[in-house]
Amino acid sequence: MGLNHIPATSGIYAIVNKRNGHRYVGQAQNMRDRVAQQYRALQTGAHIVHGRRVLQEVWNSYGPDAFDFVVLEFVEDNSRETNYRERPDNLSLAEQYYVDQKSEYNPDKSIIPARHRELVESLAWRARATPRLDRIKQEILGLTKIERRALRNWLENEVRTRELSS
Repeated sequence: MGLNHIPATSGIYAIVNKRNGHRYVGQAQNMRDRVAQQYRALQTGAHIVHGRRVLQEVWNSYGPDAFDFVVLEFVEDNSRETNYRERPDNLSLAEQYYVDQKSEYNPDKSIIPARHRELVESLAWRARATPRLDRIKQEILGLTKIERRALRNWLENEVRTRELSS
């Protein structure tokens, strides 16, 4: 199973069971490294979260071919600039959002303190997006399915080319 499609940037990722759609949601400052750690732990039978082996048990039952590793959202890592007691960092807010949406394999559903739930509901971690990024998102959303697929293939080739040259 190749994990090269996962970029080495901050964001929210999921490990998705292709047979039933159930998923484990996680956050990372470097998604590629974190997903590789998760994959190694699952392959060796050592995946434990909060003392529980929920994902490991289904991985053992279905096998590695039944799972996909996917990026759910790129999120700016502001953890160094944030006092968690005053306001959770962007990655934690975004992870809480996706755990709330669908996360059958996450044993702990409380990522942030309850007093900060309004930040999740308001999508506060996205507020720092630049107007340029917003414009790019709108342009991409306006593309046809075929155009989006072509753009995705082009971007994947660009990333591979740059990784090989560095």
